[in-house]
Amino acid sequence: MVVADFGIAHFEECDNVANVKTTKKDKLANFTYHAPEQTVGNCVESPTADIWALGLILNEMFTKQLAIGEGYCKISSVSRRYL
Repeated sequence: MVVADFGIAHFEECDNVANVKTTKKDKLANFTYHAPEQTVGNCVESPTADIWALGLILNEMFTKQLAIGEGYCKISSVSRRYL
């Protein structure tokens, strides 16, 4: 698994050229890792949404499962070291 960008990547102008053309209304994201406030339509960008996504990724790395809904597997259930 690779964490590619949480808003800290910087590119040169020549790096921003892409063969895929999108419009302003196109949504490019992995919606599985959206914070709850992004899911309901408040597309407010904030560091808390990135922290939410990072927490989901870390939980998935430890448990090998997505933390969706109720009764999901927690890190503490696979390693007592992280209670």
